[in-house]
Amino acid sequence: MARATQRPPTVPLPTTQPLALAGPKPKAHQFSIKSFSSPTQCSHCTSLMVGLIRQGYACEVCSFACHVSCKESAPQVCPIPPEQSKRPLGVDVQRGIGTAYKGYVKVPKPTGVKKGWQRAYAVVCDCKLFLYDLPEGKSTQPGVVASQVLDLRDEEFSVSSVLASDVIHASRRDIPCIFRVTASLLGTPSKTSSLLILTENENEKRKWVGILEGLQSILHKNRLRNQVVHVPQEAYDSTLPLIKAVLSAAVVDGDRIVVGLEEGLYVIEVTRDVIVRVADYKKVYQIELAPKDKVAVLLCGRNHHVHLCPWSAFDGAESNVDIKLPETKGCQLIATATLNKSSSTFLFAAVKRLVLCYEVQRTRPFHRKVNEIVAPGTVQWMAALKDKLCVGYPSGFSLLSPQGDGQALTLVNPNDPSLTFLSQQSFDALCAVELKSEEYLLCFSHMGLYVDPQGRRSRMQELMWPAAPVACSCSPSHVTVYSEYGVDVFDVRTMEWVQTIGLRRIRPLSSDGTLNLLNCEPPRLIYFRSKFAGTALNVPDTCDNSKKQMLRTRSKRRFVFKVPEEERLQQRREMLRDPELRSKMISNPTNFNHVAHMGPGDGMQVLMDLPLVSSRGRDLPACGFATV
Repeated sequence: MARATQRPPTVPLPTTQPLALAGPKPKAHQFSIKSFSSPTQCSHCTSLMVGLIRQGYACEVCSFACHVSCKESAPQVCPIPPEQSKRPLGVDVQRGIGTAYKGYVKVPKPTGVKKGWQRAYAVVCDCKLFLYDLPEGKSTQPGVVASQVLDLRDEEFSVSSVLASDVIHASRRDIPCIFRVTASLLGTPSKTSSLLILTENENEKRKWVGILEGLQSILHKNRLRNQVVHVPQEAYDSTLPLIKAVLSAAVVDGDRIVVGLEEGLYVIEVTRDVIVRVADYKKVYQIELAPKDKVAVLLCGRNHHVHLCPWSAFDGAESNVDIKLPETKGCQLIATATLNKSSSTFLFAAVKRLVLCYEVQRTRPFHRKVNEIVAPGTVQWMAALKDKLCVGYPSGFSLLSPQGDGQALTLVNPNDPSLTFLSQQSFDALCAVELKSEEYLLCFSHMGLYVDPQGRRSRMQELMWPAAPVACSCSPSHVTVYSEYGVDVFDVRTMEWVQTIGLRRIRPLSSDGTLNLLNCEPPRLIYFRSKFAGTALNVPDTCDNSKKQMLRTRSKRRFVFKVPEEERLQQRREMLRDPELRSKMISNPTNFNHVAHMGPGDGMQVLMDLPLVSSRGRDLPACGFATV
């Protein structure tokens, strides 16, 4: 018979009595989502809790606050032990996460250094330099809306001291306390922007410069580079008079864009410098194209009607065909799409809550009404997602069936208690993205949140905006948010804030954000070339000091944008007088083939005949000006 295994003598376990005598039993945090009114650091990772509202968790008992993503890994004991509560500022060099430095500085007033300086709160955090305006007066608490964000991972980012010649309007005693940060602005033509920062004293300036330079060096060493999604390029010459009045735009093909103005609709052939006046529409607010059906859909006029314009008009063809949809009076938004269940192109026109659905056709009258749908609220955004129409309205999104063969599905489930805050306050709908993971990203004016197909929250973490959005565009992979200081791009899958473009006062002219208007002096037409989708427009070389003018041709609707002949002759005379400019008149080789190396004594018989080139082809136009 097998013997039972003999157990070792039992040793009494330590009792919990000594712990009980040491003090009260530790408690867990009483966390709740909180909206902070000023920039607040996460008590766990030290990074800023960026956002306009609901930035993170805060314990109702102690002062511990953290990101939603940091909650599980943060110390769970309340209150936090003293040795854990006082974490020094620092950056995780492998991921670039954390706050490196913060303090009060001064930046030039919007009108420039000559008008003086204004106070700001600056934070170097998560590979970025954040600036927050401080209100005038004694208050030292900035708001949560960032006035400027610069990315240290930007290839053009640099920091340096300044000379007196760099800041001619600054006080002489301030110059040793001023440094300059520079970041990229445009990809083509290459442009950068600079920001001057005034510190309290020279020692403080050295700290800021040293920390920014040191952090930039660490980022380069660890290859924490900026992920470029959009490459901003100037789409056309800013001296074109039409640009300052542009309200909307769309890319027709690789060489043409159509722009809607206060007065008229025009096509710009960017590679040929030809301008075509398509039609005399008033106030063209939105342009959507149906290239397969050769129809352009316009939202225009004093009464916001939808008009259908034949594609042939883009070529300058005289056409009296203008199809106006009378029932669309007061329309605030249009969209075109090809649904999964149909090969036809659909047009959707939103008039307050009513969505009118049409099938676009190639022949007159270019449309056939299919259905009318009533949305749960006034439509603020809409787009087709697979075979459904997704509409956004205050505090909600829904999936509707354009052909009336299905039930509406709300993407904000009223039975989810974590989403009840949406019904307590009105949040404007910006856009929605359908992810491959059976999720939807719903972007509102104050945050973005993720839900499943039943409208229940799928992620606790929300997408936070660093500044108040003024517009938004989206693709299947990224959301692009426009604010007063520029453009921020977010990866919809990872929720990572991947790019910042510092183009102040830029607004999208197209629903996809491909074409934009930069409200500077002079206004510029900006094309966002996608690193992922490829090039949609062949951007020409542009020149800031162009002497081009819109000149009429024999056609009433066709113009050329070029330097007048008298001006060209004057420029050539100036070039001939100046040896440096004269060298620019020599063109590069054309139709050149290397046949053999010719040394001393070699005869002319080995040269090959090359086809003649017309004199026009050999003439090099004036600097940056295209020949028409």
